[in-house]
This record gives sequence, C-alpha cells and structure tokens, in this order.
Amino acid sequence: MNTVIFENRFGKLTLTPITAYVPVSSILFDTCEAAQANTIDLESAEKVALITDNCNVQVCFPMQCKFESGYVIHHNGPSTASVCKVDIQAFQSDDGISPAEQIESLRPKYPTRSFI
Repeated sequence: MNTVIFENRFGKLTLTPITAYVPVSSILFDTCEAAQANTIDLESAEKVALITDNCNVQVCFPMQCKFESGYVIHHNGPSTASVCKVDIQAFQSDDGISPAEQIESLRPKYPTRSFI
C-alpha cells in the first residue's frame, strides 16, 4: 500500500496504511491488532489534525484508552478506511504555542450572547 504524505504550514507527516481498506464499521479497537499497536498520544493527534486539516483522516479515541490516546485511519472513500502508522517528520505552530492552543486559535470566534 502506498504512503500518504501531508504537508502544510504546520509541518509534514506520513501515514502508512497497515491494514487493507475495509468498511469503517469493521475497524474495532478490541479486535484490530494494528490499531492497538499504533496508538498515538493526544498531542500527536492534535498535530495530525493541524497538518492534515482532517482531510480524509480520522483520529479515533477508544474508550479502552480512556480517551488519552488513539489511532489514525485514512479514508479512501466515504465508508472505507485503513488503520495507519503515523510518522510526524516536522511540526511548527504559530509563535511556538502548543498544538491544542493552535487549534483553539483557529476556531471561529462567535459573538457572545447576553440573555436578559
């Protein structure tokens, strides 16, 4: 299977599919050794989101990991995906802020409402 490379102003990463592309509904953490063996921590997941802009990429946070780590799947269609190994080659954020702070800075700011 071919690797998938993402690169933008936040950095560069490579996803290496390690399973066949299968229906997403069949990718279950409990039964997928590839997912269990390729978990990433929350900060890495935030970097994945920033570098890929979540384009055909999904970070899954299973309850078994207490939502503190997860695994990445790459979609090749609306309902099929492959579990991937993640290799982050480079990451940089604006002014050296954390990935979480960078994501928050990109969130649209809506005016606050006051209720009388």
